[in-house]
Amino acid sequence: MKCPYCNAEISDDSQFCGNCGKKLTSKANSSPNYMKIVIACVVACVLIAGGWYVGSNFFFPKEVFPTFESFLALVDDCGANHDLNEQIAKECGLEKLYSAKKQEDGFSSIEIVYGKDVEKGKPKEYMGYEIVAKSDHAVYIVYEADLSSSVKFFFKNKEDSESFFKKAMDYGLLICKEEYADSERDTYYVPKKKLPNGSMRVEKLDYDGEYGLVYALLEPEYENGWYVIHINIEP
Repeated sequence: MKCPYCNAEISDDSQFCGNCGKKLTSKANSSPNYMKIVIACVVACVLIAGGWYVGSNFFFPKEVFPTFESFLALVDDCGANHDLNEQIAKECGLEKLYSAKKQEDGFSSIEIVYGKDVEKGKPKEYMGYEIVAKSDHAVYIVYEADLSSSVKFFFKNKEDSESFFKKAMDYGLLICKEEYADSERDTYYVPKKKLPNGSMRVEKLDYDGEYGLVYALLEPEYENGWYVIHINIEP
């Protein structure tokens, strides 16, 4: 640093100026160190903030669908278009893995898969590929169409599947008990008209009633290492 009296070069920890002999004030002597402390604090804050951002995204990754409405936008008109909305898929961080089509006995079958943190595995016997997870929060969506259309949503992490289903319940579903394989279970239907007070239970479904029905959902089920939500596009 420089002496504030004669402008001679002196060391940072000098108590007296070797040129003019004047005693240096604590202010003059400490100002460079003060600036160093300020700079060090700023750097530390930047590093901490950056580390928190990276860490939060690693340990608490961004969900594929921030709202249930974003999922509805993805599957909107997929029955008519025979594909999911690619623009919405891209915005949600979903990559198109493959599109397969097979013709057999006069019937055409389609299978289209989008995913995040996944990759194609070995070919399946009928058509398409097995899907391999690349992280604990991997997800993928399978659109299938033959005589009807359906979507299967696969979550590697149980909490992720439950979080998605909770978003659907908060959005508002019609809940009806129906028979499946000699037993009764709840089926959840997405209405065309959003329910004013969230999800509600009904004794009987009216497809052409006040709310109408668009999709049917089942609660997450564990299948071959994935938590799967089955969604019928044409209930």
